[in-house]
Amino acid sequence: MASSAEERIAAAEAEGRTWLDLSNLGLRELPDSLFGLTELTELELCDNQLSALPENIGALTRLRTLDLDDNRLATLPSSFGDLAALETLHLARNQLTSLPDRFGDLTSLTALGLNGNLLTAVPETIGRLTGLTALYLSDNRLTALPETVGELTALTEFGLAENRLEALPERIGDLTALQELYAGQNLLGALPDTMAGLIALKRLTLPENRFTSVPPVLAKLPALQSLGLDGNPLADLTGLAALSGLTHLYLPSCGLTELPAEIGNLSRLTVLGLAHNELSTLPDAIGSLDALTELYLQGNRLTALPDTIGNLRALRMLNAHRNRLTALPDSLAEIPGLTTLYIGENAFTNPPRRRDLPTSVTEFNVEGTDIIRIHTAYHIDDDE
Repeated sequence: MASSAEERIAAAEAEGRTWLDLSNLGLRELPDSLFGLTELTELELCDNQLSALPENIGALTRLRTLDLDDNRLATLPSSFGDLAALETLHLARNQLTSLPDRFGDLTSLTALGLNGNLLTAVPETIGRLTGLTALYLSDNRLTALPETVGELTALTEFGLAENRLEALPERIGDLTALQELYAGQNLLGALPDTMAGLIALKRLTLPENRFTSVPPVLAKLPALQSLGLDGNPLADLTGLAALSGLTHLYLPSCGLTELPAEIGNLSRLTVLGLAHNELSTLPDAIGSLDALTELYLQGNRLTALPDTIGNLRALRMLNAHRNRLTALPDSLAEIPGLTTLYIGENAFTNPPRRRDLPTSVTEFNVEGTDIIRIHTAYHIDDDE
């Protein structure tokens, strides 16, 4: 494929182009002729087999976008710091174990993707990248982050999932523009009180960590709308009521045996995920969630649904598959917009028939059946 790369380089030079696509060519090294294209502003090198970059990569000082995703890079040359015009840098799914100190010289960066590498640390100099709005460090081997990340005050998205973090840096609270923080699949059991400074944070995902209760600092996040605590061993849901701004709450696979009545205080919830817990009952207060559109209850031990479920007039989707339900509440028929109902693998004495379901339902399953989709143009017999 080297000849193809040479041909593309020659064409770019002849046409005076400022962009070049050398992706998916099976390249193991970069042709020397590439580094004569000093006017390039965009270079695609993803999906190759590059294990190293030459020092003369630093000659491409006008680059604003560089895509090196899906290669085999283990290190970066010191001259990488000469690419000071870079605004977007993709280095995902390589084999990087460290970053050069001069990485901090890339001060024009606004988006940096380093997910899917072998990083055990990031340099203190990352704090110099103050223009970053998106930083993705997920799926590495990070055990800690430098406090200098607090300098990245323009960040709006921060990906930290699938690492080995036992704590977040105290200065994370300085990221006052941050809107989305992904920190699932780490070793976190608490959050620093300084996170109260994240006044713009809307979405926080913390699945598969070590939280045993709802972190108190969450009540101090005025913009928080979406919270994911999936797969944490939650023994205590005290404090949920304080999260009154939530619209999305995900608590599947948390070992929950009961749901506190204060869940009813989350009046803005539109999506509530409670799948794969050990719930045998639901509080009547769940009927107070009058904005709820999706309710996921599959894989629990529920023997009945409360009559108050009929108060969920905005509900469109109810998944109660694989529980121990013996009957459905009559109030279910009072939900005018319910379109999707999954109730298979329960313990119904008399499995519901089509005519027993709300007329609005267009997709459902019942005991021993596959999902059935009803097209309103078709006639549905009462016995279906």
